[in-house]
Amino acid sequence: MMFTATGSLKKTSYICITLLLMIPCVDAGSFKIEQFTPPPYTHLNTAETNDTPLYFGFIGDHTGGGNPALWKEGLELLNQLEPEFIVSVGDLIAGKRDNDKNRTDPAYKQFYHDMWDEFEQRNSIVHAPFFYAAGNHDYWNMEQAEVWQERYGPSYYSFIYKDVLFVILNSAFIMKDNSDPKGRHFDNGEYQHQLYWLEKTLKMNNDVQWTFIITHHPFWPNAGRLDKEMMWKEIDSVLHENNRPYTVISGHEHRYIYHERFGRDYITLSGSGTGGNGTIENGGFNHVTTVTMKNGKPVFRNVLYDGRILDERKHHISDTDDNVPTASRPFSNLPPRAIPTPPPVKDPGNLIPNSSFEFAGYKEDSYPERWFLSNASFTRSNEEAATGQWSLKLETNKPEAPAIHQVYIEKGATYQLTASVKTTPESTGRIIVDTWDEFDSTAEFAHNASNSSTWKKYTGTFTNSSLDRMFIRIFPNNFSGIAYVDDVAVTQLSGPSPSTEDATFISASLPNVMAPGSTHRVSVQMKNTGARTWTGQDALSQQSSDAFTTLADISVVNQVVRHMTYTFFFDLTAPDQPGSYDIQWQMKKTGEPTGFGESTKTHTVLVSD
Repeated sequence: MMFTATGSLKKTSYICITLLLMIPCVDAGSFKIEQFTPPPYTHLNTAETNDTPLYFGFIGDHTGGGNPALWKEGLELLNQLEPEFIVSVGDLIAGKRDNDKNRTDPAYKQFYHDMWDEFEQRNSIVHAPFFYAAGNHDYWNMEQAEVWQERYGPSYYSFIYKDVLFVILNSAFIMKDNSDPKGRHFDNGEYQHQLYWLEKTLKMNNDVQWTFIITHHPFWPNAGRLDKEMMWKEIDSVLHENNRPYTVISGHEHRYIYHERFGRDYITLSGSGTGGNGTIENGGFNHVTTVTMKNGKPVFRNVLYDGRILDERKHHISDTDDNVPTASRPFSNLPPRAIPTPPPVKDPGNLIPNSSFEFAGYKEDSYPERWFLSNASFTRSNEEAATGQWSLKLETNKPEAPAIHQVYIEKGATYQLTASVKTTPESTGRIIVDTWDEFDSTAEFAHNASNSSTWKKYTGTFTNSSLDRMFIRIFPNNFSGIAYVDDVAVTQLSGPSPSTEDATFISASLPNVMAPGSTHRVSVQMKNTGARTWTGQDALSQQSSDAFTTLADISVVNQVVRHMTYTFFFDLTAPDQPGSYDIQWQMKKTGEPTGFGESTKTHTVLVSD
């Protein structure tokens, strides 16, 4: 068997033939890949060995309406699933088009280096090797391409792992040809060079058991990109040679789409941090994907953030599915890099952290922590501030859309909403701050721009009768000019307080029937409904009193704040003795004699030959 890996950087072809040692290669464990400098991956330290089935993960788009908290949730989910490595489909930073910033500005490239610094810090919690792919937000123009090459080397490359070929394409070279009306700066020669490289790479690796093609944009027919279908057909023709078994994976659309073409799977992943809240039917959910090579073919599991698991065609996985390897994958020898802890919130009584917008989520300041700024109507600014140095800025040359923040609240409690607003003298119209839901008494106030060009503070109250969460909205109303908003706060005035320790059972994916001694990968989902944040000292503990109780407690990875739902993934091994067994779990803190919160529903497993 000849193992090969290839890559391309600045129109120079690199071919690594590990048996002939023509150029330096990385041979870390099962990886066969050229020794790129810099490399398009984080590291190659995987805990797996060659005698286990290939088990890896995909992660979808991060940006294009991205939410850093959701991306973090996806990374933590992958840490629990423990794939051998992770491949992205691109759109990792919020890069903009050419006319959004003067590309001749000497600070232009540094602007994007700062974005990548911020992404790498956010991504540093992931344990497994992470392979980069270029999306349109990562690779808009030649200056951004230079930043990519300086940091990650080739924008298209390949590697082999356990006799499976992975080919990561740069779809910018398909998207950005001479006919592109948006003035981007890649010509058709880049596409032709990538196509030639792809053909050579596939021919040199024709005897692998499977091939995965990763491209950010889905350009095949019926995928919505009619102007690029002819170019993709050339790629199709290369893939079809020698009847190669392959799967194509893409992103970009922020919704999950499945196509079967030529008897092959063409899969468009939904986002993994794009703020999607769609249904399974429309594919607009956030998820990560794991793939297991079983009997020479890939088995897909799309793991949604709410705990549901779907196959590649969005069918629910049955309770007795056994397509996930059960081998333990210890990553204790690969600790995540340290992430600086932000300063504590100044007002502990405020249910909105970062009320003075001092700490941003992105380097470009478009996503202050836990605020969703749709269509960038608002941006974080240090031009004006009522408290500290930062506020939210609204400009009328951007689309009218609200800034939204979700707040969890107690039933039967009364709250106070406050905010400070300032507008420039030439501004007209109104800035409205309100609670976005139905309450017994709703807090809503409007700042008339003609009233004042100094900071003005507003206060309102509302009582919550039946909801466990609500939304704060800030939005323009027939507004023209520039406005700043700061010191947004929600504080509880009266009513019940949450218990310190509490948990609510959400769902579980458990087998109904197991063979004696067999093992199944299962999941249990719990929600933190107490005031205390869960840490590694909190675990899911089995409560039943039968042969299943040999299972050890499963500890929380990282932190689970109040009202956050957490999914525990673990292996469940059946007793050797046939029979009917009841199993049940409850949250428990290390060192405490009893658990806390709601237990899972009792589940009966029939152990039978």
